[in-house]
Amino acid sequence: MFHKKEKFMYLRIVCTLILLIVTLSGYTWEGKTHGVYAEDAVTLYNRGLDWHKKGDYDMAIADFTKVIEITPRHAEAYTARGTAWRKKKDFDRAIADYNKSVDINPRYSLAYYGLWLAWNKKGDPDKAIAALKKGARIGDTYAQDILQAKGITW
Repeated sequence: MFHKKEKFMYLRIVCTLILLIVTLSGYTWEGKTHGVYAEDAVTLYNRGLDWHKKGDYDMAIADFTKVIEITPRHAEAYTARGTAWRKKKDFDRAIADYNKSVDINPRYSLAYYGLWLAWNKKGDPDKAIAALKKGARIGDTYAQDILQAKGITW
């Protein structure tokens, strides 16, 4: 019969084989990934960035939306989608996405920069400066430089 050590090793081998078989068979995990491989989120995010660079903001938004469906706490995807909305001049949606991004990650300075741009375009300089100040306070040197050039302390 097996000793305790051998049983443990046998169990590890069996579990590893099961995991390998499940992975290779294409089984998708339910729950946080909503039935899609997490790697798909990376692929979709990168493809969304490519669409954005090409100026196809609708396709970029579609890919970033899928990323958010797969990984709902993906702050970068919200910021990227917000930027695409801003480029389409849909400032309300852009602001909503940037706000969601900073709700998820309050230290993500690019979202504050996006808020600054969107609020400026929307014609609300006070909210724009408030967003830029938040970015400056978390150490974003670009935000600090902009505020300093305007003679504004943060």
